[in-house]
Parts: sequence; structure tokens; C-alpha cells
Amino acid sequence: MQSPNVERVLGAHDVSPREYAYGKQVTEKLQQCFQSFGYQPIELPIVVQEELYLLKSGGEVIAKMQEFVHQNSHLCLRPEITASVARAYVDQQLNPVGLPARFQYSGAVFKSDRQFTQVGIEAIGAVGTLADAEVIAATCRCLENLAVADFKLTLSHMGILTQFLAKLGLEDRLRNLLLSNLAEMRSAEGRDQLRQLLSEMYPNFGQIEQESQLVKIFAGQDANQAKATILELLDSLNIELTGNRSEDEIADRLLTKIKRRDCTKDINQALDFMTDLCQMQGSPQAVFGQIQAFLDKYQCDNQALQELQEILQLLQAYGVDESKISIDLGMDKDFQYYTGIVFEVGHPALGADRTFCGGGRYDNLVANLGGSSTPATGCSFDLDLLLLALKQENKFVPQELPAAVLLLCKDSLAYGIQVATALRQAGIAVELNRDAVPHHFWTIQVGAAEQQSQTLRLEQNGREQSLSIAAAINQIQQP
Repeated sequence: MQSPNVERVLGAHDVSPREYAYGKQVTEKLQQCFQSFGYQPIELPIVVQEELYLLKSGGEVIAKMQEFVHQNSHLCLRPEITASVARAYVDQQLNPVGLPARFQYSGAVFKSDRQFTQVGIEAIGAVGTLADAEVIAATCRCLENLAVADFKLTLSHMGILTQFLAKLGLEDRLRNLLLSNLAEMRSAEGRDQLRQLLSEMYPNFGQIEQESQLVKIFAGQDANQAKATILELLDSLNIELTGNRSEDEIADRLLTKIKRRDCTKDINQALDFMTDLCQMQGSPQAVFGQIQAFLDKYQCDNQALQELQEILQLLQAYGVDESKISIDLGMDKDFQYYTGIVFEVGHPALGADRTFCGGGRYDNLVANLGGSSTPATGCSFDLDLLLLALKQENKFVPQELPAAVLLLCKDSLAYGIQVATALRQAGIAVELNRDAVPHHFWTIQVGAAEQQSQTLRLEQNGREQSLSIAAAINQIQQP
């Protein structure tokens, strides 16, 4: 009975020696560039606690995580590496000498639809636009070193939306839903789909309703006052609080439910804001005036705009071509930990919806993982997509393969092994016995006569020479 073929896992891929060599070459160029900015290499586990990403990632990432249970632990294959760097920093496994601590990494990451290699940097403890600009400039320098010509750098700022949603006082679940669906607000179809989703989560959303007396009672109270009112009301009705939850937890849950019953006004404000925010895109000089008018309309401070302008000035000092830079405040990032400047780098070969590099500022992630309040910024390349862009620009050039030898031994195997060992010690790859000879290979034949004279017969492209081992090594190593 014939055994069935075992196919590779969907989304994973096999890499040929030629493509592996080129991918390694590109990775080394990225790492050398990062090294020139002071980023030191680290290596982190591929298998991580699922919890690391459940609370810190967007819904799309969570839906695509490859998760499993092992010895009662809920684990996953890492879908990205930034959170792992922050976790290792909090665990004091990276031992930085002072801040900012600059780390670089390269490794496999996994989502349900694909496996790919991520190469990136993280600057833990890096403050302000100077650090943001450094990460972006390092990215552009990498592309310059790789001679990538047709890339496009897009800048945005997550703080504009997060601050507005915080001002509305929306609950975390609703806030995270809106943050992860920002890009849906670009089209009428996307807006309708989001409204439908909100209606399912909040049945009263979209309905014309009178403000309840309970909502009116709590409208002018802060959180502490509202909780005190609830507890006083329950006490006056002789309602005994039982169970495992504290009085504060019960009051918080009741207050959330009361406010949730009348959230239409706040949600509509958020949706209008997000719709207008998505219109803020274009070249920096063309869009900065529109952004200021937008911020004025919604009574937002202009800190984000100032940071974007500072970034542009710093990138100019780094020599980044401004014609390659655009602004898009409707940029939708997969990870909810971003707090400030964010960016993506795309290429025509990938289409409008895919980018090969992205990153930004995440000032709350370290604290959310149990560390002290620590600002941070970073970025990562999707190596597979970067290679695709390089192929499109005809920069996927096969490396010159190193000199290699096929050694044929007819009747003097021991001498053949002696010759092979000498060549290998000189840095020359040697194979014994192969059916076909690749074009870049030299061929060496040895037999009893060669063993007697301590020579060998060296051949390439039909030319044969009888040489000593040392002379053969010199001949093969000549450029």
C-alpha cells in the first residue's frame, strides 16, 4: 500500500538554497544598518503565553493566532515580536546598561494564514520625536542600502483618536472595537458594517430614545461620586451585596451597564470624528492645514500635529526624501498598544493594502505587562514582502556561489578523504560523489597514481591540470 503524501502546512513555505542565501544576505544588510544605529541583537522564544497578546493586540491579530494548550498552559506561536521584547525587558532578561535600551531581532512569526520572518528594532526607554525619527530614519537607511527605489513612507499619529475616545469616556470594549475598525470608516459600506456590529453589541444604539432618569442622575458626577450614589441607593433598599466581588467592583459594573444603555450620542460622535479623521491624508504640506482645522473643529489639542511636523523636520535632517512621505491619519494598526507616532512603508508590487515595514510609539506596553512606566518605539520588516518588492525592482540577484569541489575517488578512498579534508580546512566546500556536476563546481579526481605522487587532477570547463594539493587550493581560491 502506497503511503499518502504529507503536504506542508497551509501558510508555511519551503525556501530553496538560492532564495535562502539571498534572504540571509538581505537580513544581514538590515542587521548591519541597525547595528550602525546602536541596536544590539537578541533572540526570544517562539512559543509564548497566549495572554501576552490577548489584551495587547487588535482583533485581527487575535483571530489569526496559532494557539494551543500544553500542560494546562494556554500558549501560542508568536504573531509578532515587539510584545515579547517588552515582556523580556520587564522580566529583566535583557539587562540593558542605561536607557534607552536598543535591541534588534530576526525570527519567524506565525499567523493563521502565513508564516514569515520578522526583522526589527525596539528602543525601550526612548522618549520623544527624536527617538521616533531615529527609528524611521533607520528604516529608510536600510532601504537605501538595499537600493529599494519605489517605496512610500506613510506617517500617522494614534494619539489623536485615542485621546478623543478617552474624552468621550467610552468603555474599553467599545474603545478597542472602534480603534480596530478605523479603516472601515473610509467607505460607506465599511461604515454601515461597523454600525451593524455596534447595533448587535448595543441594542439601543441608533434608536431614538429618551435619556433615562438614572443617566441624568449620574451625568454630572465623576466616577467616585457615581459609585457612592449607587452604594447608598443599594443600602437604602436593604439590598445585601453577596458573592466574590467587592462593593467597588459591583458599583463599577452597575455604572457601566447604566451608561451603556444610553451610548448612542457618544458613539455617533466617535463615528463622525473617525469619518473626518480618515479624510486627513495627502502630502505633508498639503494636509497639515487641514489637520489643524480638523483639530479645531473637535476642540482637540495640536500636540499630535506638532509631533508630526517635528518628525518631518528631523527626517529632512537625516536626508529622507520628502517626496516619498505622505500623511494618513486614518491608518489602521493591528496592535492596540500604539500610542503616538506610527508609520508604514509600502511598495507598488504589494498593492495598496499590504506593507513590508511598520512600527511606531508604544508608551504603555511595558507598564501594561507589569513594568514601570517606560516609553518605547520600534519597527519591524516583513522579510518575505520585502524580498517580493526587491524582486519587482529586479534586485533579486542570485549570489555568486562559493567555490566548491566534487571529488571523485576511484580506488584510493583514504587519499581522497585526505584531499577533501585539506580543501575543507582551506575553506573550500567539498562533496564526495554526485550524479551531476553544477556549473560552478570544480572536479577533482584521485586514484593510485595521484596518491603515489601526492597530486590530484583538477578540472573545470573541460580544462584538466595535474597539481599538488596546495597548488590546487590556490587555483580554486583565485577570483
